[in-house]
Amino acid sequence: MTSLRGVLAALGFMLAPLWLSSPIRADEPVFRFVHAAQAHGYGEAALDYLEQLRALGRVPRELNETWDLELSRSYRAAVAEAFNAAEAETRQAKAQTHLDKFLKEHPDHPAVAGAMESWGDMTLDRALEQVRAASGLKDAALKEKHLAAARSDLEEAGPRYVNAAQRYLERLSALRSEASEDGKRPRSAALLTRKQREAAEALRDAELAWLDCRFKAAKIDFHLGQTIEDRKSPQRQASFKAAAGAFDDLFQSYRESLVGLHAHLWHGRSVDELGNDQLALDIYDEVLATAPEGRERAPGLEPLFAQAQYHRLLVVKRVQGLGPFLEQANEWLKLRRPWEKFDAYQGVALAVAKTNLAHAEEIAGAKKGPLVRSALASLAEIARSRGPYQQEAILLRRQYTQSGAQDLSTVKTFDEGFALAESASDSLDWPAAAAALERALELRASATDKERVAEAQKRLDYARYQWAAAHYTAGKFAESLALARKLMDERSDSPLAPPAASLAVAAALSLYAGSENKQESLAELAAIAKDTIQRWPDKAEADDARIALGQASLVRGEVDEALKVFENVNPRSLRYPSALFLAGQTHWRRYLTWQRQGGPQPGAERLAGERTTAEKQLRESLGGQRKSAPQGEPMSRQMLETQLLYSEVVAEAGRMKEAAELVEPLVEWIRAQKPDPLDNMLLRVFLAAARAEISQGELGKAAETAGLLFELAPDAPAANGVLISIVKTFGDRWHEAEAEVIEAGGDAARRSAAESEAEKRKKLVAGLLAQLVPRKEQSLAARIYLADTSAQLNETDTARTLYLAILAQGDSDPAFGKANAAALTRIRTQLVGLIRRKAQKEDEFKEGLKQVDELIAAFPNALEPKMEKGRLLQAWADVDPARLADAVAHWTLLRTRLARARRKPPEYYEVVYNAASCLATDSLKTGNREKALQAEQLLTATLVLSPRLSGPEMVAQYKVLLQQARQLQGRAGASAQK
Repeated sequence: MTSLRGVLAALGFMLAPLWLSSPIRADEPVFRFVHAAQAHGYGEAALDYLEQLRALGRVPRELNETWDLELSRSYRAAVAEAFNAAEAETRQAKAQTHLDKFLKEHPDHPAVAGAMESWGDMTLDRALEQVRAASGLKDAALKEKHLAAARSDLEEAGPRYVNAAQRYLERLSALRSEASEDGKRPRSAALLTRKQREAAEALRDAELAWLDCRFKAAKIDFHLGQTIEDRKSPQRQASFKAAAGAFDDLFQSYRESLVGLHAHLWHGRSVDELGNDQLALDIYDEVLATAPEGRERAPGLEPLFAQAQYHRLLVVKRVQGLGPFLEQANEWLKLRRPWEKFDAYQGVALAVAKTNLAHAEEIAGAKKGPLVRSALASLAEIARSRGPYQQEAILLRRQYTQSGAQDLSTVKTFDEGFALAESASDSLDWPAAAAALERALELRASATDKERVAEAQKRLDYARYQWAAAHYTAGKFAESLALARKLMDERSDSPLAPPAASLAVAAALSLYAGSENKQESLAELAAIAKDTIQRWPDKAEADDARIALGQASLVRGEVDEALKVFENVNPRSLRYPSALFLAGQTHWRRYLTWQRQGGPQPGAERLAGERTTAEKQLRESLGGQRKSAPQGEPMSRQMLETQLLYSEVVAEAGRMKEAAELVEPLVEWIRAQKPDPLDNMLLRVFLAAARAEISQGELGKAAETAGLLFELAPDAPAANGVLISIVKTFGDRWHEAEAEVIEAGGDAARRSAAESEAEKRKKLVAGLLAQLVPRKEQSLAARIYLADTSAQLNETDTARTLYLAILAQGDSDPAFGKANAAALTRIRTQLVGLIRRKAQKEDEFKEGLKQVDELIAAFPNALEPKMEKGRLLQAWADVDPARLADAVAHWTLLRTRLARARRKPPEYYEVVYNAASCLATDSLKTGNREKALQAEQLLTATLVLSPRLSGPEMVAQYKVLLQQARQLQGRAGASAQK
């Protein structure tokens, strides 16, 4: 990014000479070297120099104070020297980290203004990179994603420049005050003292810094407008109006200086974007009025005048048409031929060539050929000049001279191949990019810039690496392995060789995991891993290889061997946190296997030790990842997975508050990032968060978590399964509240509070269920659960529809019906239950009884129909007391049969309860206290043998019924606990 300060300083621009006080002397050799290296883009050299100073203990006191600021500036300069995008991002992040540290530790340092400006520069650079990435994209959604990122960065950078400008102005005001107190100065510069000369330079620098920040702040508004493609957007209009006003303010204050000239040009560009063509033309003409006549030179100002003419001619083309545009443009190109090296000159030439080609397509006859040849000749000239228009010129020329598929044999120059590679890279077509770069390097003799040839080789390495990575992402592990192995072997001195080796190891491990010939694929993995470790023993990639061998041991079931590898990675290694994660994950999986899957059981102490070790290693891994993560960057997937697993381990230990604190930030990460698709790990985040929140009684927050999952998750089995699990957890809390209602008994206040809570939880379940029911990709168990819960919520129509849909599938698909015969029998029973819920008349009860008897006859061993028959008889008895004896007899018979089972099913406790309830009802209606005593004895005996029954709700029901039975015997004060 070229700053106004840099341009004006290069031109020797002078302002009023005043004194600038600063603790950093610009003439000291250390600062001269570092600042020169930073200014010319040699960030790596600056970093090396700073590190050498520290290693030798020769860091000046002033540099100690601004150490992090200089590191930040050097890393920022080194971004352009990065060998790939990943390294560029890393350097940018390090620049930001050191800058943040400096600002935090030295908030009042005189260099803070420069630091704030640097902060703005970094963010602006990032924004302009996003704009550049968006410019060549045809995918509207992807383009808008880049533009939105650019807007976010620009909105962050703006206040930084405003803050820096204010600080520079305060410094400038102080210097002017000092100068006014210093008295009269000599008229001749030659008579100035050294102090006076330093003061003059200081004031010039201070005013330039202030103006530069004002200029950059105005550019922020200009670029913000450029990120909005809708020309009628109020936000776009406001941005360009703000930019136009700011540039005009600068112009009005500095009309007779180069500052004003630059500001006037940008004022013209701003109103140009607003569509104010006439005002834009007037401003461009005013700028060009200061340009030299004819072929006169304008030392240092040629780029400015060329840029003004470029933008003016585009307005002429838009307003006056092609004829006036071509006439004026061609005349200017001839007149300013000496300026052909400047970008704007090339831009005008390209615009003329494109106009001629477009015109040639609309005409026929003798005029067409010369027009095309002239345009192609112009494109050939542009293609030979390095600049922002070279690539477009090369590609456009090939478009008109080539037909059919791209034939790289027709590429005749290095620049042409390089341009084709750039275009392919912009489209992420890595095979085409690699092929074009290979052709370019074959033609390296035609290149005039050795550094650009070296850049082509770096880009070829990068394209091959990305190609291999794309294969890996697509699951083409063999192809990925071949490409990565070739890169690490043929380009072993490339910075990408170690990462390629790591990718090759990962691909080999994936092939081994899915291979039928384990011995052969293991040998290949071992060979690549050994090669990587031998070549780069101290690099992180060597640890990747060691870890891969440990993962291979896991595939073979050699858990102890794998743990030995993971737990012996050097703690100083960059991969140590990853190794700790794998170790913790392995201990955790072994803990779960031992605890939940049966088999040989270790002692309780060792079982607890596995969980404790897993927790400790995951905690340390998470701490290490957080420490090394770039500040301000989104959470990495590895960190997210570690934090999730750590929260699950903590939840297993019963520390639900801590688990919630760990997992809720992950939900917020998903809310912000909106990753697509939501894979199984991300689905686990929602399940863990909802369970932790529900366990803390934060049902509203848990409902919001579930709502976000509904919003982001597709109608797919995995996502729907997690949603079912969350709803079930809500359902458990609803039933607990229902049990509390029963437990409250005659305590009016307690009962009212319990009923209110139960109703609130019921509504949450109903709301979630309403969103789940329309989803189609549900397992059979999920569909049955949805129908059952709908019935419990008295949504009988919904329940019936769901039940009948399952039965219809069974009728149309014999294989499904046979495989799920027991489930279908239960569903038919549930449909009888729906009849029972609405039955009031004798005919309705008889119809239900008929259907349930048919089910019992068809499925004599099925328990569900027998249970439903008892419920139906009992409901009938509530309407017709004469049926009470039938209900008692049925429940008694069923209780006797179920009592023989060694492990009582949950239905047994309902049978006992219902039998006791019928006896209590009989006692109430007849006054027979013996029946109430029988009910009490039945309930008490069952509670003594199985205190927990089938759950808390059933226990509460037993206690309430016990109290009623004792009251029916005349023991009103008797406690249900006795």
